[in-house]
Amino acid sequence: TVKAILVESGQPVEFDEPLVVIE
Repeated sequence: TVKAILVESGQPVEFDEPLVVIE
């Protein structure tokens, strides 16, 4: 599985989608 990191408000969240979103 590909883990992606969603950074929102400085909170790193792990997702099972090949996508990296940095706000």
